[in-house]
Amino acid sequence: MGGDIREQTANIREKVGKIAKIYHELLFLSGENGMRELEKLNKESYELVRGECKNGAELVGTEERELAETCTDWERCLAIGLKNEKVRAKISKFYMDASEERYRYVAEKIDETLKDGENGILFFGERHWIQFPEEIEVFNVYPPALDDIHRWLRDRLI
Repeated sequence: MGGDIREQTANIREKVGKIAKIYHELLFLSGENGMRELEKLNKESYELVRGECKNGAELVGTEERELAETCTDWERCLAIGLKNEKVRAKISKFYMDASEERYRYVAEKIDETLKDGENGILFFGERHWIQFPEEIEVFNVYPPALDDIHRWLRDRLI
């Protein structure tokens, strides 16, 4: 899967030019400290990001720890299979509020660090709620197997 993403990233780089900034889910630190953190978090992402950084990209700490951990904890609460609807609704609301705040922070971080004319890569799960400014053009990159699933679902739901 890592090779597929690496190939798609290279294709995008050919189309848009040099990558200046890299943003990664659950990454709190920038630069070399961020690289050490990423190596522990996800080896495949680490290898891909390391290659981009060797080509001049800068790894940017993307998240605020408290917001990310709060969101993760509320998500875990929902995942245990709550029985009571009132409890599930409250926990769901807490999760939604925490997620909105988390993704707003990420969007602000990107907006303040990605300069006009620069290209960036964002490594986040496909279910993120990040709202990008209108002037940012977004290309979604999925491994081919996931892209095939999306296409299959889209074809059957239309």
